[in-house]
Parts: sequence; C-alpha cells; structure tokens
Amino acid sequence: KRLKMAYNQRYLSCIVLFGSVSIDQGLSTGSVLSNIKKDGLSFRPEDTDGEFISLGSPVVHRYADQWCMWFHGRSTRSTIERLPPISTGRIGLAVSDDGLNWKYQGLILSENIEDWWCFDSAHVGLGDVVPIGIDAQYRNFQDVPSYAMAKAMYTFGGSDSDTELRTLGIDKDDTIPAMDLRIGVAISQGDIKSFARIEGEHPSGEILTTGENNSAWDAAYLGWPAVIDDKNSRRFLSYQALDLRTRKHAVGLAQDSGNGIRFTKLSSSEPYFEASADNEDTFDIGGISRRCVRPSPSPEAPEQNFLMWYEALNREGEHSIGLATSMDGISDWIKLPEPVFRPSSHAQAWDNGAVSAPYICQLDDIGALRMYYAASSSAESVSSGGPKPMSIGVAESQDFGRTWKRLDVYSSF
Repeated sequence: KRLKMAYNQRYLSCIVLFGSVSIDQGLSTGSVLSNIKKDGLSFRPEDTDGEFISLGSPVVHRYADQWCMWFHGRSTRSTIERLPPISTGRIGLAVSDDGLNWKYQGLILSENIEDWWCFDSAHVGLGDVVPIGIDAQYRNFQDVPSYAMAKAMYTFGGSDSDTELRTLGIDKDDTIPAMDLRIGVAISQGDIKSFARIEGEHPSGEILTTGENNSAWDAAYLGWPAVIDDKNSRRFLSYQALDLRTRKHAVGLAQDSGNGIRFTKLSSSEPYFEASADNEDTFDIGGISRRCVRPSPSPEAPEQNFLMWYEALNREGEHSIGLATSMDGISDWIKLPEPVFRPSSHAQAWDNGAVSAPYICQLDDIGALRMYYAASSSAESVSSGGPKPMSIGVAESQDFGRTWKRLDVYSSF
C-alpha cells in the first residue's frame, strides 16, 4: 500500500529525515529555475543526462588530476515502482577541474537486482568514500592521482519489502515500502567508476544491521554511514538511525575491526550523538541526521581537535547545519548554540527550503574550507509519492567552518 497523506505528517517527516522532505511533498513534474536566485548552486538533476530527478549526499575528493563527486539520487529509470520518499535510488559520479563546475560521468551503483535477497535490492544510497589503509582526513589528495588509491564506498539501502508503520512508532495500520535500511560496502582497486559490492557478515549481505531486539535504540533502521578517523589512526563508522524512544533521529557509532568490512557497535543502548534535550527552542531539538567529522585545521585551537558539521531539525521543521567540537572525535562533543548554515532567506533562492548532508573539503589556505551540501527550494511543485527535487550546492569558509558564503557558480543557465 502507498503511504497516505492523512498520516501524522510531522512524525513521518522525522522518520525520513531529510533524505528528502516531509511526506506531504513528493515528486516534481519539472523544475523552473530561470527566475530563481542561484547562489551556491553547483550541480542539478538536469546535469545528469536525464538519469536523476533528485540528488543527495555529495561526497567529494580532491586529487592531483581532478575533483571527484559521488552522490546518490532518485533515478528516472529505477526498476522498482514503490520506493520511500527519500532521495536514494542509485549512485552516480561527476568530475571537475575546479570542484565547482561538474561533468556527469554516469552510474556507479544501482539497486542490487542481481541478488534479490540482498539488503539493497530496491534502492541504494551513498554514505562515504574513503581510501583503504590510510587516514581519510579531509579527502584532500591533491598530490595523488584519482586512480592511484584503493577506495571503500560505504552505502546503505532497502529491500523490496514493506515495513509496518507500527514498528516505527506510528499508530496506523499500514506500511511504508523499502525502509528496512541497512549498511553495506563496495570496494574499488583504484578506479573512480568501478566499485564491487562486498558481502557482509549479516544474512542480507550488510556489514552493519539494526539492533538485535526492540530495546535497542537503533532497532528500526539505520543508514547514511560516515567514516571518522581519529588521531590514533582508528577508523569508526557513524550512522543515522531512528530512536523509537524519542521518535527522533540520532547518530550511532561502530568501530572497524581492521579490514574496513566488519564493524562492532560501541553502544546498543544509547546513541553516540543526539538532539539537545534541555531546551525546546534549540535548533536540533527535532533530531540529528547526516554529519561530517574532520580534524580541526586550526593550529591555535588544540581543545578543538575535531569538528563535526551536522544536519539538524528544529521544532518548526527547519533543516539547518550545526557545528560541534571534540578533543578526540569520538566523545564529549560540545555544540555551538546556533546553526552555522541555514536555508537561504531569499524568497526566490533554490535552497530556501532545507539544507542537508554537509560534506567538508580543505582548501589550500589556512582556515579555508569548502562545504558541499544537498538542498531544495520551498517553492518546488510536487505530487505525492516520491522525494522532493534536490540539487547540490557549494559554500566556502575562511574561519575554520564557523561562517559560510555561498559561491556563485551559475550566473545564468
């Protein structure tokens, strides 16, 4: 059955926290951008040769020969008719000479139709791409060619099955399709386009699965993995899950056993990073989802050895990006009280609806960072059933990521 609009809109929008939008929004019949303010806009569904109608989760590496951007999106050619209203589906690639103007290169991974029993047989989403055997740091490999490094791509996805809404804490007798999200991995020996799925230890081929019983905080589903390399060269995988106790998204953490394929959760009883609980007016009171952790580039702030930019939801449903600091990148995160990046306040801006999925790259100057993000306009015309159309934007910071300026990439179309 299709999810009906009469359901609890706010809670459902929290459940699919921002792979796309609230449930009462869906698939666009076409974007009209000629009159839209385009500051920050860098890559659109229209730039993918008709493959995608919505984009999300940009992952960007800077190499000696080119910039590479992997991303996921909802494909116009999906083999699965019924999918959840998030921007997952297939994973694509674009390359650039400057990290601003991108040329689409084609698909990297599609839904796993060859192995019908696998966790991602209906749709696949992108979490992170990291080099194998060395610290990920800022994904700035400007002295290394893009083909010279073996890479691990951490993904997530769902199967062609329905999830009872009651198992997600919703008091309705109905289902949502393909929301049984789990986490997997694909490996490349160096090629930026060729990744092969590696079967994980769990029954459906995933490397990380949901909590084993209903008392586990992450028993509903989990996805959107992101790698953290700490200062002791240990690798961790953070992930987003729905905490049924609070009905909010939070972040879990698992540690690599040493091969990048087997991870052990550090806690099954509590999230690693979650929404503020002491003030209803905080910008992340509604939950925390996509995140990006990097070692601090500031030599003058040893107490801030690691920085986390994270997507947050406030009480009114606004998606913004916050910043937190930690000594070790694993524990004792201290949040800044206000977002460092919000949807545009301009009525005609392409990203005045929501900003999502921050991904940070370091530039050459000290303190200079570049952020890639997914975003949508509040003015998109949509119909029910699919994700809201999203594009990928870019902004830069000169103060270690505390303030950001959208770049003017498209002066005109």
